[in-house]
Amino acid sequence: MVPMKIHEETFTALNGSCAGPGQLFFDIESTGLNPRYAAVYLIGCSWFEDGEWQLRLYFADDRRAECDVLRTFADLLRGFSTVVHFNGDRFDIPFLQERMSRYGLGDPFAGKESIDLLKCVRPYKKLLGVENLKQKTLERFLGIDREDLFGGGELIQVYEEYLYSEDPRLEHFLLLHNLEDVKGMSELTALLRIPQWMEGRFELCGCCAGDDDANDAGAGHACSRLLFRSDIEFPGHTRLEDCGCSMEASGSELALTLPCFDGRVRMYYPNTKDYWFLPEEGCAVHKSVSAFVDPKRRIRATAANCYGLCAPDDLAGTANATAFAQSWIHRFWKGK
Repeated sequence: MVPMKIHEETFTALNGSCAGPGQLFFDIESTGLNPRYAAVYLIGCSWFEDGEWQLRLYFADDRRAECDVLRTFADLLRGFSTVVHFNGDRFDIPFLQERMSRYGLGDPFAGKESIDLLKCVRPYKKLLGVENLKQKTLERFLGIDREDLFGGGELIQVYEEYLYSEDPRLEHFLLLHNLEDVKGMSELTALLRIPQWMEGRFELCGCCAGDDDANDAGAGHACSRLLFRSDIEFPGHTRLEDCGCSMEASGSELALTLPCFDGRVRMYYPNTKDYWFLPEEGCAVHKSVSAFVDPKRRIRATAANCYGLCAPDDLAGTANATAFAQSWIHRFWKGK
């Protein structure tokens, strides 16, 4: 067995939270996509210990060192109950399981909980307003800049050249890419706050006239800009527009710019099956009061018309402000 190189350091995550107990973050680099023919040449790991992030890279600077890399990683993993990764359920974990089986090392992931950051973030792609869910794209969303300029596929040739030349400059590029992938995952944990932010509390802290350059649905109506403060911070910054309405979220601040109808704005209700829409009044009512409405003057509510009208003064309390803000957040999220 040929020994490998080990790189160790500590770092600070600016955006992400501390890792939970027993959580090991990891990322691999391989010489191809098929583990039957390709090998693992680098595994990066990080965990939170004694108030700071610990980082360790296992690098096979010789083809024969792959077994040592795999064995050492498996030994480290025994001390953790959970693995955290980015798309690892689909690639990294199956790849390592196949390579380890070839060396008779068993399955180090057996009995371990798996947290795939990509799976956790994917449902909120529209809310983030990003073009794709690549790790580098999500890091840019959080304001993280990289030194690394390579993609994983491009580094395969760099690794081949390194094995031939042992050029330390090439080794730097190889380690830097994996190092920044591992550090980036700790930053991406900030995105795990999104579900809590969506269901958190909101306070109305201001209301003013909004931009009248509305889209079709808002044409002919003035706009109100409602400013809210949340008790859970939104990671990064997002701005979304839909049918004459806009939502902007950053940190603890949420701004909604909405068409105004006689001084009132729409508040959308969930569970459309529980409501009737009244075309003459231009709002929806709950079915519990529909007995007082002429059946000819009501139609079934849909996602497009299941709303009531309220004045900004009606949102002074936390409960009302929270219900209103959440209704619009979910509307932008679902894109209805």
